[in-house]
Amino acid sequence: MMDIERSEIRRMFEAAEINRDIANELRRFLNSIESVTLYEYVE
Repeated sequence: MMDIERSEIRRMFEAAEINRDIANELRRFLNSIESVTLYEYVE
């Protein structure tokens, strides 16, 4: 699921729909969601 979001961020960046700063912020947000999800899964 997260790979789909990462692909979409990359597609939007390459299509110049978002700039590098926004792409980086979206990736950081996605990483934090992924961390929480994995942490909850382990418990």
